Amino acid sequence: RSMNTTLGIEGTQWNMNGIGDIDSYLRYGWYKEYAYKMKQLDLGIRMGVIIPSGKKRDINNTASIPFDGNGFMGIYVGGDVETELKEDLFFGMLIRMSKRLSKTQQRRLSVKGESELFGVVTGDVQIDPGITFTWSPYIMFTFLRDRVGFQARYVLSAHEHDSWFDNRSS
Repeated sequence: RSMNTTLGIEGTQWNMNGIGDIDSYLRYGWYKEYAYKMKQLDLGIRMGVIIPSGKKRDINNTASIPFDGNGFMGIYVGGDVETELKEDLFFGMLIRMSKRLSKTQQRRLSVKGESELFGVVTGDVQIDPGITFTWSPYIMFTFLRDRVGFQARYVLSAHEHDSWFDNRSS
C-alpha cells in the first residue's frame, strides 16, 4: 500500500455505475420469405458511428475498467444475416470491422519495463487504436414454452496493435 501511495495510485477496488458508448448506424436490408428453402431470410449491411459516452479508465486506480471505448470516437461497417430455418428456429451471424479514432490522453508510462498500470511517470500520449474485427454467429429458439426462448451466441474478436506516441516534451 505504501508503494501504491508513493506512485499516486489510490486503491485496488473500483466501483462505478454508468452507461456505455452510444451507437448510431444506418442499415440497408433485404428481407424475403420462403427463399432458398428457408422460411425467411434477412440480410443487411450497416455503417455506424460510436460516440463516446461511457466512463473512462481512472489512471490512478489499477482496478478501474473503462466502459466500452475509453473515450475514443469510432466508426464501423458490418453485415448481418438472420434466417428462420423452420418454425421458431433461427440462425444468424454478425460481422463487423470497427476503428476507433486517434486521440491524446493522459496515461501512466513505463520507465523500466513495468506494467502501464504501475507506471511511475504520467503524461500525454497520442493513441491510435488498431482495427477490431468481430464475428458472432448465433442460434435461437423462440416460444419454446409460454413465450420462453433460448439463444446461444459465440463472439470472436480480434484487435490489431494500438500505436502509442509519447507527446511529452523532451
